Amino acid sequence: IIFSRLLCNIFAAVFVLSKKKSFLGFRVTMPSGVDWAAIKDKFPTDLADPAQKRRRAELFAQFDDDRSGELSLAKLDKGVRDVLRATAVFDAKPAIMCAYEAARHVNQSKTGIHKDFVERPEFRVFLVKLLQYFELYEFFQVMDKGDLDHRLSFEQFQSVLPLLAQHGVRVTSPDSAWNELHHHVKRRYDAEGPTAYAQKYAVHLASGGHHKPDPKGHVLFGDFCDWALKHHLDVDHDDF
Repeated sequence: IIFSRLLCNIFAAVFVLSKKKSFLGFRVTMPSGVDWAAIKDKFPTDLADPAQKRRRAELFAQFDDDRSGELSLAKLDKGVRDVLRATAVFDAKPAIMCAYEAARHVNQSKTGIHKDFVERPEFRVFLVKLLQYFELYEFFQVMDKGDLDHRLSFEQFQSVLPLLAQHGVRVTSPDSAWNELHHHVKRRYDAEGPTAYAQKYAVHLASGGHHKPDPKGHVLFGDFCDWALKHHLDVDHDDF
């Protein structure tokens, strides 16, 4: 799971969109002309609806162009573009990566190379998570105003507290919330070794940093998603 979150964050850190748009007076990076109703219609996620079940089976078959019964990240990425024809979602690579990681870990009994693929029983999870992470990705772009570096600073976090409250997350102590966000960052560093976090935090303090614990005081997309989902952030895409 830690490695999965690291992969999501790597994608978020290197991904740069070319389009810019204004929201609440902020300059942010967002896909141009997102038709939310059309996008939602492309995702047959209802568990009980027979028509949506059939549509999911059809989509899986179209994604699985070599009929192997397994979907790699490359197949999923290609399917979002060529089968779903959801260009805005296809452009949000960190959301696709996070959805892939969530779906492939559903079945913990898989072994060997099969752990790297999404199978048909997990395909609905991929669609559900992709829509969810895409909405969070859009929200993250709104928060990442100013430098557009796909990382969230403490100052950026503080400035959007009213927006978070508007969407159901009331932060009474920004410092406590920021340190909670960084708990996920610490877990990523711990995966690198028992002393990685302490070493990087020491460098951070020596360079004049104040807020724990990232050397540059930033939170990445994957870490924000963990925090937002835990606190039930209600992303209303009508605001976008």
